[in-house]
Amino acid sequence: MKKFTVLSIALAIFSISFSFAQVKVRPGIVAGANYSTIEGKDAKELGEVKYNFGYHAGLSANIKFSDMLYVQPELLYSTLGSKVLIEDEDGDEEQGKIQLSYINLPVKLKAVTTFGLYGMSGIEAGYLLT
Repeated sequence: MKKFTVLSIALAIFSISFSFAQVKVRPGIVAGANYSTIEGKDAKELGEVKYNFGYHAGLSANIKFSDMLYVQPELLYSTLGSKVLIEDEDGDEEQGKIQLSYINLPVKLKAVTTFGLYGMSGIEAGYLLT
C-alpha cells in the first residue's frame, strides 16, 4: 500500500507538471556520500556501534513551475549502515559491518527568492532492498 501511495504521488506530480504551458523539466544525475549509523535499543545489544561511510546515486528532475517555484523528485539507490565492535569470549574485539541498501524517492518543493536564496521542503519514501 505504501509503495502504491508513493508511486501515485510521483505520477501525480509528473502529470500536473505537463499540464502547465510554462513548465520546464531539467533531468539530472545525483551522487554523493553519507555517514550513517544505526541507533536504538536493539543496536546497543549488538555491541559498540560506530558510524560508517556509504553512498547514494540516482536520477533527478527539476520541474520549474514559475521563477520562484520548483518541484524536485529524485530516485536514489542508497547504502546505509554501521560498523560494530563486538567483544568475543576471550575479550578480543572484532569489527563487523551492517550494510543496508535502499531505494529512496524524495520529492522536494523548492522556493527561490529574487536575490538567489532558496529553501526546500519535502517528503521521502524508502524501500529496504537488503
